[in-house]
Amino acid sequence: MSRLPLPAATAGLIAAALAALTLAACGSSAPSGPTASRGSALDTAKYAWAVGYCGTIIATTDGGSHWSPQSSGTEFHLFGVCFADTRHGWAVGGATEPTRTSSGRSVSLVLATTDGGSHWVPQSEAPGEPLGRVACADASHVWVTGGGQRATILASSDGGRTWTTQYADDALSAIQDIAFADKLHGWAINRIGSLADSRAAELLATTDGGLHWRVQKTFPGTSYAWAIAFADTTHGWLIGGLYADGQAGYGGQVWSTSDGGATWTRLPEPQGDIVELDAVTCSDREHVWIGATGREPVFRSTDGGRTWLEATEGIGRTDVRALAFGDSSHGWALTQNGIRIVATTDGGATWRRQAAHVTKFSLIDIACPRSP
Repeated sequence: MSRLPLPAATAGLIAAALAALTLAACGSSAPSGPTASRGSALDTAKYAWAVGYCGTIIATTDGGSHWSPQSSGTEFHLFGVCFADTRHGWAVGGATEPTRTSSGRSVSLVLATTDGGSHWVPQSEAPGEPLGRVACADASHVWVTGGGQRATILASSDGGRTWTTQYADDALSAIQDIAFADKLHGWAINRIGSLADSRAAELLATTDGGLHWRVQKTFPGTSYAWAIAFADTTHGWLIGGLYADGQAGYGGQVWSTSDGGATWTRLPEPQGDIVELDAVTCSDREHVWIGATGREPVFRSTDGGRTWLEATEGIGRTDVRALAFGDSSHGWALTQNGIRIVATTDGGATWRRQAAHVTKFSLIDIACPRSP
């Protein structure tokens, strides 16, 4: 999930999760890190990328034993990242923090790489609100979202060389998350209302790559933590804060669909000391993970969400703001407001802390390619 204190125009998308962080001034871009091999026997489970404040991008090609910085060429914050395979990826964002001499800046920024991050190049850097999330179906089909006071979805079918606006809502709203199962079937969750006065979220769906988006279902409730994940064109999950009477600490709700979102079933919520649900991801129709804030920061399911198991060993009591799984065994999580990365090789039953960060800036999102 993407959250940080920003100007009001973008606070709705990425506001609350990192508000407590004290950030150092952005320094120069980090040197380039390891790149993905072009060989035919790639072990995609070993590859992951994380992005964050001040243009930070770090990557691993060995399952997290080593994380190396990659040069983004920007000092704008990066809020979302997606990789279609071990070479083709995108990162989005576009905001700087106010300083004593500056009120901060914002642009709509898209970075892209075709060599695993050895080189990142800007595909779009235009004045406007920062972009918050990115989804990719393959090396050609990519979607990015803007939030704040006008929910927007942009799309590219040529790897990001050209972009088209597919959806724009003039009402006060924000796209919280977006997911695509293939180049045609996609979903986006749009929070209606301001961050302080959110009363519902609309689930948007497309079956033609985003040429047409329609409201599939409305979920009532106050939340800034809506998130969605789809394993294929039919099986998906949605989480939201849905705080009782607008009060924090309710935990949240979990929903699933097995017909592409035409109907949704409310699942039993994970049981534990949960402040809120923050992230959801899946590797297939049975293996699902939820990131939370509270004593139990990760929950895993091996039956599509009908039952949940705590996955806390090696994590401790903290928060998990972003999750990424390439298959049913290998995954990563960002914890402690993006200060730490933890990894699992047993589906989330146990976790281990990764090598020390090579960046002083906090991370916001993490991604890995899904194994074939």
